Amino acid sequence: MASMVGTKKKKIQAPNLTGNAHLEQSPVNLLSLREHGRNEINNILSRVEGQSKHLIWDAQLIGSLNYIIQTKMLNTLGIQVRSTLDLKADRITSECDAIIYLAYPTQPAMKAISRQIVSLSRAQNYGRRKTFYLLLMPRQTFLSTRALKMYGAYGELNPINAKSHIYDLNIEWYPIDADVISLENKHCLRQLMTGNISSLMDIARALTSLQAVYGRFPVVRAKGDFSCAIVDIMKRLMQEDDDLFDNAKTDSNVIRNVSSSIAHSSLLDEVFGIENSIIRVNKSLLGKSAQKMKARGDQINLVLNSSDLIYKQVRDTAFKYLGRLLSTMAEHIRLGYEARHDAKTSKELNQYIKRFKNLHADHSLVEQHVHLADYISQQTSKKMKFKRKLEHEFALLCNEQVPNGILPEDYLEELIGKREKIEKVLMFMILISLTQGGIASKKYDGLKRDIIQTYGHQFLLTLDLLERYTLISRYETLKRLYSSQSEYINWSSIKNKLQLVRKKEELDFILCQKQENKRPTQQQIAEMVSNPSILGQFDINLIGSYANGGYAPLSARLVEAATRPHGWRAIQAELRELKGRCYIHESMILHSEEEKHRKRSNEDKKEKDSINSLLMNSHKDRDRKHQRQETKKQKAQQKSDAMSTHKTVLVFFVGGVTYAEISAIRMLEARPNTPWKFIVASTNVARGDDVINAFIHPDLK
Repeated sequence: MASMVGTKKKKIQAPNLTGNAHLEQSPVNLLSLREHGRNEINNILSRVEGQSKHLIWDAQLIGSLNYIIQTKMLNTLGIQVRSTLDLKADRITSECDAIIYLAYPTQPAMKAISRQIVSLSRAQNYGRRKTFYLLLMPRQTFLSTRALKMYGAYGELNPINAKSHIYDLNIEWYPIDADVISLENKHCLRQLMTGNISSLMDIARALTSLQAVYGRFPVVRAKGDFSCAIVDIMKRLMQEDDDLFDNAKTDSNVIRNVSSSIAHSSLLDEVFGIENSIIRVNKSLLGKSAQKMKARGDQINLVLNSSDLIYKQVRDTAFKYLGRLLSTMAEHIRLGYEARHDAKTSKELNQYIKRFKNLHADHSLVEQHVHLADYISQQTSKKMKFKRKLEHEFALLCNEQVPNGILPEDYLEELIGKREKIEKVLMFMILISLTQGGIASKKYDGLKRDIIQTYGHQFLLTLDLLERYTLISRYETLKRLYSSQSEYINWSSIKNKLQLVRKKEELDFILCQKQENKRPTQQQIAEMVSNPSILGQFDINLIGSYANGGYAPLSARLVEAATRPHGWRAIQAELRELKGRCYIHESMILHSEEEKHRKRSNEDKKEKDSINSLLMNSHKDRDRKHQRQETKKQKAQQKSDAMSTHKTVLVFFVGGVTYAEISAIRMLEARPNTPWKFIVASTNVARGDDVINAFIHPDLK
């Protein structure tokens, strides 16, 4: 009994955001990024004077900071009170000595903070005086400083004969998962579309600081005007800073995905809305295991990242194959429980009890995902409205008509007449324009008029902005003949050359090759595709599996082409058909550094050769023994290197990356015998509606 009391039980951790287990699986050390963020917060909060501290932070920052630090950790830094920033409140009440504001350097935030500081400073003419601190992420800007001066709070934050109380909380990168990092700049795309290009400098600085940690990018490929502009800024910044190393590779593009995705993670995002890797779900949807979970109210938070081992296996699976995969997992768990009957000795019972803890945890997670999949099926695949939407989308991608002969413009009129969400209407309108080269002239003006009359005149500015970027346009033959080729996208040519769309017969043929040229049944296809160990062998068109075929994200095809022997040089014609500038093969390593590196390597080689010759002449016998030992070490080293060597690719998306694109890139890495490891980086993880919301002012909704 004494030995039992002395031993500590190993607790199985539930899925979480700030754990280390899922980040340790990354091809690069992402834990250093989190450690940098924690050190930044610790260093700044330790400078705050006062016995009691009140932290007032922007609600938009809470989700992002959860990737770096737990809110409980703030208690150890002296934070006694926490509250969210109310942009409409003119004054607040606080008994603490120090009041710390943490926010983005936006105009509304600076105005609200200034009003609250001014009101508190006027009310403290008698009694204990408070000190104010302002932490801005990632840095203070000229406009934020001007706003503080305009609204009268700059003097309180810059006391006389003391250091400024305005600090830059320089946290640039947030580790979302083992293969995903983000800048968490959710307003980047909207700023770029409205002409504010200041975020390009922030992106360039963040990528430059990333090189300081992991090494310089020897090869850089970029597609799009914004991506190429970032590369130009990075080159200028790198000329100012020589204290970097060479070790990585990046591929950048801003080609967007405008169709629906049927991957499990994408449908979770569409139905529940994934915010900072968390979804909020009613307890009643998750079965008996969820009733024991602690939660405030009827809803609970579920963490969706690699720390959930079940979600890690099912997140990239096409939804129609998900049921087979979950049933296979449930069967393995059942067999694990049945193994208790085979345990006869005490040693076997001990081993079973250790396995039981993991089985019970997996059982709860599988049960949760089964209930989530059932609810998603009720909201999507079992509804005729969702099926019709997918049918029309795939017909546009194939440049064909739907079987009932309804034109896409007529279906768009139907969506407007039913007052569907404006984001869905505009997304389908963009899809028509991109795939068909424009909307029929006789329908174009009528559709715009219907949108304005149905949803309001405030969306006239949104339509004008979409027209400016040629995301929506009328089909005009004469204008196409006499305009530049880069103004319009030849979708029919691009989809065929890059194999973006494949029909059901072609996908079945791909799977048929694994069955010795025998046509597989639907059951066999489900078993093959839902098997995580062989999922990556199949084409990435299975990520966007429609009823009649599959669609591969354009960005994933460009990444795939970049990893081939000749890179983007082999698809220069296809890249010219896409809009925007292109850098096919750039480097962040300066020529002067390459020459220095070559000279050093040559000198080191000469020194080694001279030393080896002296040793061979003077100690022949010892050298033979030494050579034998060295050859053994070299063989062992080569064997270990062969097991661990891989090439790391950083894929950066300007304006946000979707879950479908992340899933497709993961499939590229899952292919057998691939030397590539991918890190997906972006300004933020975007939902499908975020592309449209960038063109809609938030006050107009």
